[in-house]
Amino acid sequence: MTYRTKELAIPASINDMIEARDKALNHIISASESLSKATEVLERIDRHLTPCEVGRSDLRIKEITQDLDRRFWKQSFKAAGFNKIMDAEALSDITASLKKNPPEFNLNNIRSTFLSVASDADTIFKRGIVNVFSALSSEYKANSSEPFKIGNKIICSYMVSSARISQYRLDQLNDLDRVFRIAAGQEYEPFKLANGVNAAWAKGEDYECELFKIRGFKKGSAHIWFKRQDLLDKVNKMISEYFDGNAIPNAK
Repeated sequence: MTYRTKELAIPASINDMIEARDKALNHIISASESLSKATEVLERIDRHLTPCEVGRSDLRIKEITQDLDRRFWKQSFKAAGFNKIMDAEALSDITASLKKNPPEFNLNNIRSTFLSVASDADTIFKRGIVNVFSALSSEYKANSSEPFKIGNKIICSYMVSSARISQYRLDQLNDLDRVFRIAAGQEYEPFKLANGVNAAWAKGEDYECELFKIRGFKKGSAHIWFKRQDLLDKVNKMISEYFDGNAIPNAK
C-alpha cells in the first residue's frame, strides 16, 4: 500500500473551509467590537445599565479562534481521507495535539501538515494494524522483537456485552474492519461492521459477510474468522514490513 507524497492534492472542499473559517471569524470579531461599543455607550450613563450577557461578552476572541481552528482541522482530516489510514490511537493523538494551541487553519499550515502525514502514511497504516491486533488479542504483542502473524481465527476477550459489541471494543472492531476493507480496495464505512454484528447477535445468529464471520459467547469473548486468505496474506505482509522498518515508534 503506497501513498503519493511528491504531489499533494489539497481537496477543493478545503479551500471552501478556509474561506468559511475566515468569514466566520470576521463576523465574530465584528460582533465582539459591536458589543464593546454598546457597553461603552451604556457605561457612560451607569455601568449597571449594561445587560449581563453583553457585559460579559468580549467573546474571548483568542479562545473562539482556537476552537474554530480545532474544528476545521478535524473536518479537514476527514475531507482528505486521513481517517481511513489512521487507527483510533492516531486520531486520538491528533485530537490531543490540537487541544492546547492549534495552528491557524490556513493553506500553508494545511499543506505542511498534510505533507507530513502523507509522508508517513504507510507506516501509520501499518502501525494501526499492529495496534488493533495487539489490542484485540493478548496473543499478539506490539513490542515483540519478531513480527507476529495473524491466523485464520482470533479470539477476543471482553468483546460481548448484553449480546452486543462491548463499548470497550467498538473502536478496535471498527479499526479491524477499516484495515481489511482498505486492503480489499473496498469503501470503508465507520461502524458498519459493529452495527451488522449487533443486528445478527440480536437475532441469536453469527454475523457473516464476505470478509468476516463473528460469533459471540455469553462469557464475553468473540471468535473472528477471516474468510479471504489473500487479504490475510496482505495484512501479514504489512505487519512484517512494520516490524522491519518501524519508522514511527509504537506508543503502546
